[in-house]
Amino acid sequence: MIFLVVFGHLIEPLINQNDFIKTIYMFIYSFHMPVFIILAGVLTKLDMTDEQTTKNIRTLIVPFLVFTILYEIVNLISNKSISQ
Repeated sequence: MIFLVVFGHLIEPLINQNDFIKTIYMFIYSFHMPVFIILAGVLTKLDMTDEQTTKNIRTLIVPFLVFTILYEIVNLISNKSISQ
């Protein structure tokens, strides 16, 4: 995750020059901070049972992924309608 943040900062000056680079940049920045927050919360409990781990995945990670995907779809559709 840290590598992706550094890489995002590295390519930031180039995002207006290439659509592919802008796509990579937007992809990285669409999820990197929420993942840091989730990982920090999960890793603060070092002695979690398998049941707690499953619960965390089901109640934190799955909703995060669902809403991130929905957000990206809406963002993609709105960007296409703006550019037309």
